Amino acid sequence: MWGEERPGRFQGFDRDCVMAERADAKLYARVRTMPRPELDDELTPFLHGSTSASWSVRAASGRRLAAVAEVPEVAEVLHRLLLDGRDTFVTQETAEALLGRWDVLGLRMVLSALASADDGTGDHLDAAILNVCGQSDEDGERLAELCSVLTSDADTAVRGEARRILEPRRGLARYLP
Repeated sequence: MWGEERPGRFQGFDRDCVMAERADAKLYARVRTMPRPELDDELTPFLHGSTSASWSVRAASGRRLAAVAEVPEVAEVLHRLLLDGRDTFVTQETAEALLGRWDVLGLRMVLSALASADDGTGDHLDAAILNVCGQSDEDGERLAELCSVLTSDADTAVRGEARRILEPRRGLARYLP
């Protein structure tokens, strides 16, 4: 029945998100051990998808590519998707995937984009931080730890955004439940 919850089953969008996260984890595990030619073959559809006219294809590409953000050409594409000028859903999906890594690289990429984003895009990047990093006090602590590392980043814009989040009055408190 519509809207009825069944134990042990995910419905609609939640199911799709769980399935995407599982696919991301499998992709990440697989590509970490691939030789470069095989890695290129695996990433090509997502790199091509990142330039699609379809917002949903670009968003899916951003989510998948976030799993391998360490690859230099992927990092460039992710930065472009974080600042997608055609649809903020692409921005937010890509940011949430990067933040879901819970590592310095993912947060650094989001903060770098946030530093140069227009107001509308910046709001969606902030929303992604809240959605991923603001669900519990433990998440807030993890975010603070990552930001502490980034307060000494070589990029002044990233340093500034990390410090802004750590500010007692304006920053971290807005990301906590």
